[in-house]
Amino acid sequence: MENAISLIEKYASGKKIAVAVSGGRDSMCLLHLVLHSEKIDAANVTVVNVEHGLRGEDSVRDSKFVAEYCKRNNVSVTVEKADVPARMKLSGRGAEDEARRARREIFGRLLDEKKAELVLVAHHRGDNAETVLMHIMRGCSVSGLKGMDVLSGGIFRPLLGVSRAEIDDYVVKNAVPYVDDKTNTDTEYFRNFVRAELIPLMEKRCNAETALVSLSCRAREDDGFINSYINENNIVSAFGGGVQIGAEKLKAHPSIANRYAVKMLGKFTDDYTEAAINSIVKAARDDCRAEVAGGLIAASEYGKVTLYRAETIEKKEAAFGVGAYSFGVFCVTVRSASEIDKFDTSDGFGRTLYLNADKIPPDAVIRMRRDGDTFEPFGGGNRKLKEYLIDKKVPLRLRDRLPVIAVGSTVLAVVGVEISRAVKAEKKGSIFTVEVVQRA
Repeated sequence: MENAISLIEKYASGKKIAVAVSGGRDSMCLLHLVLHSEKIDAANVTVVNVEHGLRGEDSVRDSKFVAEYCKRNNVSVTVEKADVPARMKLSGRGAEDEARRARREIFGRLLDEKKAELVLVAHHRGDNAETVLMHIMRGCSVSGLKGMDVLSGGIFRPLLGVSRAEIDDYVVKNAVPYVDDKTNTDTEYFRNFVRAELIPLMEKRCNAETALVSLSCRAREDDGFINSYINENNIVSAFGGGVQIGAEKLKAHPSIANRYAVKMLGKFTDDYTEAAINSIVKAARDDCRAEVAGGLIAASEYGKVTLYRAETIEKKEAAFGVGAYSFGVFCVTVRSASEIDKFDTSDGFGRTLYLNADKIPPDAVIRMRRDGDTFEPFGGGNRKLKEYLIDKKVPLRLRDRLPVIAVGSTVLAVVGVEISRAVKAEKKGSIFTVEVVQRA
């Protein structure tokens, strides 16, 4: 408990903090520690209580208890309501999982909106042991064996090294009031089953809690060592949306490849499975396109793997001229000019194109690619547009999404890629500049 007090004073002193309080023993113990710390200014403390809508009047009663305690102690309090039953119907997830997600969203919002610099939660040593065992039972990797972090992403767990017995002793000695959540004894919930039945059974043969916490410490060291070989800067934004990494990173040892896959998934969601990780690695190793859960696609693209969200392609068409055009994730801007300082000769996708305005037919349109389109690129012969895009190594995901400027089936320019020989612009004259950017 002395260590917990030291952690609070070290990390929370002088900061605007939110303390997550349910009204139970653990969170009331944490709140009492915070309010009785000489180095914490109560004016910087906000209590956040989440009413999950799961226990009817009991849940409302607990929130009222927390609010009244805070009022007596002159502490600011916010009661957040999360309709977990409604969320469960939409997601199909269980109550435990959905309640945890709801709390995490609320805590994240407090941090994002700068209402708190840290959110303190009351997870203790026993919670950490339970978490490690639950992860093992679900088939986790070394990362899952780490359990909880004392400080991670603005979430602060100063009681993580404190035992259940120490908390109980503190509550009694300091006459800390609390309420009991009756669902904590319902072993239909996975964590309650682990806490009330599984760990006590294991304790008959060994000191299970100590062993699990020790395992988490060793796993944290090993995971940190492996992660020292991971450079997240290798994951970059992909033109057209999504993220991209060199395929060789996903062909490395599974300990490395899987971690890169996890970090790629983390750019989209924190809800993923082993199958999703395997799909990304498979895209690299089999040089293929693989579907990933949640509408994500992992695609091998000329030595790189791109993870992106599948989307319906809108077949738009508009008369070509000066102005701005929206095509899915792309925004195309056409401007008029009379002189070009310097042509954009950059390689890849997204470069600025320059067209001879006098050679653009009045019936030209800007639209998406169609079957049968032909293209005579600047510096090449006339051919099917599909063949040109393949030879140009334009990824499959972009071929139907990059707008083109065309007359009938004759393509005058592939936006962001190349112009036709027929509309070559000189440095001076009547010129259209065509720029494409990816919308945020």
